[in-house]
Amino acid sequence: MFWAYDLPSELIVGLKLQGIEVVCQLQGTSLDVPSHSVFEIFTGKNIPRSNSNFYALPDELLWEYSQCICRITPLSKLAMIDTLSIGPIIGDVVQDWAQLHYARVQGLLDCYSPDEIWLIDVPHLGIDNLLVHEAARRDLRVLIFRQTSLPEKFQAFSNKSGSWQAVRAANFSAVDRLVERPVVPRRDLLPANRATFFSRVWFVTFGLVRLGVVEFGRRLYHAATRRNWDLLRLITESGDSGNFGTGFYRYWRVKRYRSLQRKRKMAGPEQRQRFAFFALHYEPEANVHTFSERFANQVNAIAALADWLPPDCPLLVKENPLQRHYARDDAFYERLLMLSNVYFVPDDTPTSDLIPKALLVATIAGSAGFEALLAETPVICFGRPWYLDLPGAHAFSVSLAFTKVMETSTRNELEKALTAVSRQYGDGVIFPRFMPLGLDELQRKRLFEKTAASMAKLSASGNE
Repeated sequence: MFWAYDLPSELIVGLKLQGIEVVCQLQGTSLDVPSHSVFEIFTGKNIPRSNSNFYALPDELLWEYSQCICRITPLSKLAMIDTLSIGPIIGDVVQDWAQLHYARVQGLLDCYSPDEIWLIDVPHLGIDNLLVHEAARRDLRVLIFRQTSLPEKFQAFSNKSGSWQAVRAANFSAVDRLVERPVVPRRDLLPANRATFFSRVWFVTFGLVRLGVVEFGRRLYHAATRRNWDLLRLITESGDSGNFGTGFYRYWRVKRYRSLQRKRKMAGPEQRQRFAFFALHYEPEANVHTFSERFANQVNAIAALADWLPPDCPLLVKENPLQRHYARDDAFYERLLMLSNVYFVPDDTPTSDLIPKALLVATIAGSAGFEALLAETPVICFGRPWYLDLPGAHAFSVSLAFTKVMETSTRNELEKALTAVSRQYGDGVIFPRFMPLGLDELQRKRLFEKTAASMAKLSASGNE
């Protein structure tokens, strides 16, 4: 069972050649295998009933679910899910929604009886968190495949031992030189929806006007979200009565966030010789809430780092440029303002200007850490990024020696380590937004065959 918003036919064929059958795609829609979109799982549409007994979800899982499910806003009239903002599920109904979605996850597993669960990224939508938990209860292995910032390289993690552990295999191709800029996903892409398109051909005869209105509504909503047209977005989503109150709450929360920007934008001591830099993650976000362990709350990470730093080393914090979709609440910033050696950097300050000047860069598991390594700036990680094994990257601990962190590695050392580590990473593209541009049909086919072979090899390695 594969949780992936886009599962290309070429990858499914490539996996078959490796003896691996995809019995079901979750999150996206497919013409090649049975599939259930996030919208369908959220609303229960076409989801098989569960035959499993009732199981009360533990508090820790409910907390994780609540942190992740809040990014889902169902727009029933547009038959879509928005994952860029706070959703309508709030505290007093979290447990009911969690148990409801859990029953649907159980139904899917009862129906398809997979041997393994695969995900193209860490679980972060609430429903996939429940899927991973239930798979563990059934003693099903879960594999997470995560694209790295290296060209056509991805990692694998397994929960076989009860916690997420890296799965390694030998003799993959090596990255023999440093890339000047890490590969980043293209954010202009939307999930492919081929099955939905073809399944609605009948609207040409029976409802062309309705289809046109729905498609226009989707495009209008996406345009309003990406361009920060808050009022238009509110009007668009207010067509769904279930989101009306939440839409207004979100609208005023964004407005309040922007009114607070002037108060938060303290230039701070950027001109000093010594400062540390913390690049905030966009939230809700997978890296923060799954692979960050006890620092899932970024303020906790910043507070711990501020205590750890020498007294004469201020900590500069910069907001993530994508955070406009989901403004943080006042308490987040008020907590940071209470830390005497923490300063906010203006939002328009380029991160690329701060990283080379910083004494060190701190992140949960963001790409800013790898950019810092390329600039020969040491990195402190509160999560588990793919580059944590490279020289210059350090897992945070209160016992970590400041002098040890300051022992920066050279480009030559980093290049040698990168070559060694990259041989253990899969070859190919598992996350569609990392697809190279301009591939012809044959190149695309070969890329997915290589990806499928790497996935099969990592899966076999993790079973040893």
